[in-house]
Amino acid sequence: MNATTLEALVALARADQARRELEESLSGVPARLRRVEVEGTRLKAELSRLERELVDALKVRRQREEEAAELSARMARDAANLNSIRNNIEYQALLKQIAEARTRQTTLENEALELMEREEDLARRVKAERARVDTALGALASERATLEQEGRQLTAAVADKDNERARLLAELDSELRVRYDRLCRSKHGLAVVPVVKGACSGCFSALPPQRVNEVRLGERLVVCDACSRILIWDEEPSSP
Repeated sequence: MNATTLEALVALARADQARRELEESLSGVPARLRRVEVEGTRLKAELSRLERELVDALKVRRQREEEAAELSARMARDAANLNSIRNNIEYQALLKQIAEARTRQTTLENEALELMEREEDLARRVKAERARVDTALGALASERATLEQEGRQLTAAVADKDNERARLLAELDSELRVRYDRLCRSKHGLAVVPVVKGACSGCFSALPPQRVNEVRLGERLVVCDACSRILIWDEEPSSP
């Protein structure tokens, strides 16, 4: 195996690793978009709930006011009829009816006042919630646009890596291509791994010093006896 083949193999492994990382990032974008949509739906639902509560309070108050107005008109008619009644029993019954109507009217008017206060409170809350939701939805829309752009960029980057992979694979002979692809499938994409501190970084098995030296020289293809991964020498200093 010449140096050019080894370089292509290392570049291919790095391209595949980069592609896996891109795909992992890309796979998370839909879930992040769904979270944005769910949050937007939740905010709108909470605002709608408050708005319905305000409408319901207004509807009930008007019902109370209309009923109170009807009672007032009825009491006026009953009061006008008092002078025409000559029977004392009927007179007392009508007086009682007027008194009950007045009590009911007072209750309705008090309820209407309480509902009006509730409406005012709900109207303030709805106004504040609308402002808050508008701001939050604006931020969510911006986040959605960013995520969609990120998704497009990641998709394009994956396509670039696919093209790079195809180009690098073409530089390998057919036997090495088959071997590399087989290792990728069986080793979760890690077909080529560096030697780290005298061990295979794929399965962490210690390597004989002679094998480590062969990897360092890079004159032939060296594999790990334990996991069959292709070993390379990483000249970059390891992180502390």
